[in-house]
Amino acid sequence: MKKVLVITYAFPPMSVVGVYRTLKFCKFLPEFGWEPVVLTIKGGKDWAYDESLLSDLPRGTKVYRTRTFEPLITYENFQQGRRKRSGPADACAGQNQTQADSKSLFQRLRSYVAGWLSTPDKQALWLPFALAEGRKILREEEIDLIYTSSPPHSTHLIGYFLKRFSGLPWVADFRDPWTLNEYFQEKATTPKMKQLEAYLERLVVNGCDHLVANTRSVAEAFRWKFNHLPLSRISTIPNGYDPEDFQGLEPYNFEKFTITHLGSLYGRRQPIEFLKGLRLFLQGHPEAKERVKVLFVGNIEETILERMRELDLSEVVECRPHQPRRQALRLAFSSHLLLLILGHDPKAAGIIPAKLFEYLFTGKPILALVSEGETAEMIRSHDAGTVITSPDVKEVGLSIKQYYEDYLKGNRFQSRSNSSEIEKYHRRHLAAELAEIFDRLVCRRPAGEVQPRRSLETAYGST
Repeated sequence: MKKVLVITYAFPPMSVVGVYRTLKFCKFLPEFGWEPVVLTIKGGKDWAYDESLLSDLPRGTKVYRTRTFEPLITYENFQQGRRKRSGPADACAGQNQTQADSKSLFQRLRSYVAGWLSTPDKQALWLPFALAEGRKILREEEIDLIYTSSPPHSTHLIGYFLKRFSGLPWVADFRDPWTLNEYFQEKATTPKMKQLEAYLERLVVNGCDHLVANTRSVAEAFRWKFNHLPLSRISTIPNGYDPEDFQGLEPYNFEKFTITHLGSLYGRRQPIEFLKGLRLFLQGHPEAKERVKVLFVGNIEETILERMRELDLSEVVECRPHQPRRQALRLAFSSHLLLLILGHDPKAAGIIPAKLFEYLFTGKPILALVSEGETAEMIRSHDAGTVITSPDVKEVGLSIKQYYEDYLKGNRFQSRSNSSEIEKYHRRHLAAELAEIFDRLVCRRPAGEVQPRRSLETAYGST
């Protein structure tokens, strides 16, 4: 069996959305002749953790973990803790102009340093630790191919240097775009820092032997920006679902009509439009307050919680913290309506949230507040629910009303999303597509399309 070195920052027991794509590749790749050897971190930011996720790894999978250095994240956590301890700051009306100028200079300097420490991302200083461990793994494990997954995009720099050291073929998988990301231009860094990121992106895209994107739009954006690359160098492998994640889940017997949203809400992913539509529906149907429950499962910004209180929805809306994966899927599987919120910014048209594939697998109706784009197309193509592509509160209220009335009548939602049409999104099939790319790269190395591998002594020095 051939071996692939999988380099990823996000990996179990860390429990964040970016974990599942790489984890499922590791689970199914051995079925197609590829044994994963994983390089990841020992710890990092104060993420949620779920030890049960490790059970998805094939028995005997080697996972190498290194420490990392994240001063900016450590500082931000310290500042956040200090603010919590100190409470609201006192007014400083008597502060003189010299103090104000000094503080302003300090803030500018701090912002400048923070900008460099977050270029290309806050995890960039994992690079030296990962490179040292990666070279050791290549010496000891007889690796045939290198695979890197981002974000954080600095992970691809590890792949870039390891390829330069070894001559092995390298596949770079983008779970999100880099400089083509909707938020990149809004990033709080200087033009010089953005130019550096664009340069690093060019190194990665030109240096990898194959680039994989998780949506068609992202792949097309890379082809447009790097139009000198052969079309065959860029592929689309979407996210998907694993039916085994749902095995043995006993649905809750919810006594109320339950609407569930899985995932964090922050930035442009704001539920305010939905909440206003919900309030509009409840104003027309006051009796529904006793029969409707909305669950938000995940991290939610404090400003959103304040708006919920302002809209007087505390009797209906319940916010729960991050849940272990199977428990979260059980909530979705048991609900009557699933909520998907991306916002209506056209820049998000190419985003397909990973949870959509699991939403589809449940067969439950989806209420999606999104812009026109791939997510809207997918929901419509499977007749999987209602898509609202403009900030229309009235339409949201009417959609909730329709699903609620169908629930009272006992009408069962008929979705095609459990049919063979979504079989192509099975994680096993997606792993097969990735393995096919691996096979092509390894098999064509003698033809000279991939840099010949240097001897271990030349690449790493004698040991």
